[in-house]
Amino acid sequence: MSSQDRQSVLQWEPLITGEGWEVTPPSFDPYTAQRQERVLCAVSDYGQEYGGIEVSTQRCGYITLQQPLLTSIVEGDLISLEIWHSLLVSDEESEGVVEISLRGAPLWSETLLIPSPPYSWSIKLESPISAERGELLLFHIHNHGANSYTLHSLAVAR
Repeated sequence: MSSQDRQSVLQWEPLITGEGWEVTPPSFDPYTAQRQERVLCAVSDYGQEYGGIEVSTQRCGYITLQQPLLTSIVEGDLISLEIWHSLLVSDEESEGVVEISLRGAPLWSETLLIPSPPYSWSIKLESPISAERGELLLFHIHNHGANSYTLHSLAVAR
């Protein structure tokens, strides 16, 4: 059986939901050095969308959200990620960062040029770390301009 055939028969167990996200308190936010003069996003700037979590940076430019893992993962586990952003707009050229991390280690990260066209990722990756159910997963964005980012799903193969 090929690797692609094995992946098609895997059962995927969600690691997150679109609900239950909270802003990470500044004292626990490992990204605070990247905030600079960016306005911190508020509860009204994010919410459930398409079954995942969407962040709008129309009124802000920085957020780190957290949610407890729904199940444990082991280093090397296969993880499925679906994430996208809308058209990235800004009056001036800039960069943005979107990162998903766990226990201080990035699971996935992308530096984005702003402005740029919409883009989506549907990828499989190996977990670089192990983590227990209930440990906090972080979803971080720092951005310039009125843009929208959606973390649709994050799941582990079983």
